[in-house]
Amino acid sequence: MKSGKSRFFAMLTCFALAFSFQAAANAAKAGQKCSKAGITTGKGASKLTCVKKGKSFAWKKTPESALGSAKMPVPMGTKFKISGIQYSISAVNSSADALLCEANSFNEGCKLDNNFKSIVDPNSDTTWLTIEITASNSTNEIIKPGGIDKNFFLVLSNGQLLERTLFATFPQNFYDVQVIPGGTGIGQVPFALPKTGASTANLLVLRDRTNFLKSADYYFEVKW
Repeated sequence: MKSGKSRFFAMLTCFALAFSFQAAANAAKAGQKCSKAGITTGKGASKLTCVKKGKSFAWKKTPESALGSAKMPVPMGTKFKISGIQYSISAVNSSADALLCEANSFNEGCKLDNNFKSIVDPNSDTTWLTIEITASNSTNEIIKPGGIDKNFFLVLSNGQLLERTLFATFPQNFYDVQVIPGGTGIGQVPFALPKTGASTANLLVLRDRTNFLKSADYYFEVKW
């Protein structure tokens, strides 16, 4: 009886192995013909996409999205290294009007009251949003992580980029932060948003222009 069971399981194992080998042999491979552009097969590193090649179609390895790309933005609180600097999004202040106006009445959306105190202008068409960024310096030099060789853009829901307000005056401006080697700095990047007609896509773009010949864009998730 045991011998019969052993032979039965042995046969099942052989059938399973034969099926696996056949499936592997029939699996699509890069360069082979496929039927329609855009269809995919496989998963992860083995994922292939059918693309048009001349007058026919062929399987091509699908590149995996890299962290910091539009398809895989850096999550909030996660450190991401750019040109020797570790950046992470610490927090988002979606109601920063008072912060900007208390600092300077000449900031957009602000005014002086009858006592010459800087206050929020209720009739302004602009509202302020700031994104707090932490930057750790792993270089051997003093750096400005939010300086002129870096720029920041808030992605609006229609895909348009809203550039940071570079010369907004307030104590926590990330543009003014300087960090010694091995140190960490924190600051806020300000954005002047229209009160109506503008919503965001919860994405921040950091444009690195350290290389004057070519800039690079990195995407960060921002939620509030």
